[in-house]
Amino acid sequence: MRKNVNRGQTFVRAYYYLFCIETMGEEPKVANEMASSLFTSYSDPSSDEQIVHRAKNFADENFSGKQLPVISLAIDKGYEN
Repeated sequence: MRKNVNRGQTFVRAYYYLFCIETMGEEPKVANEMASSLFTSYSDPSSDEQIVHRAKNFADENFSGKQLPVISLAIDKGYEN
């Protein structure tokens, strides 16, 4: 069960990394910092939940709901897991 939670969080962080570099225009270093802040004691749970929904929609629209292609794409663009 823990492995699924970790992969799910990695997927959402990878999505958010892509969002940060592609939509917000952030540099990879900053985008990695922003993505790594999700699901921490410092993050806002309601904001995290919104990003989870956006990540799911992104995967549904672009990768038939699959998480691993999102993670792979983010890694190819500089995401550091």
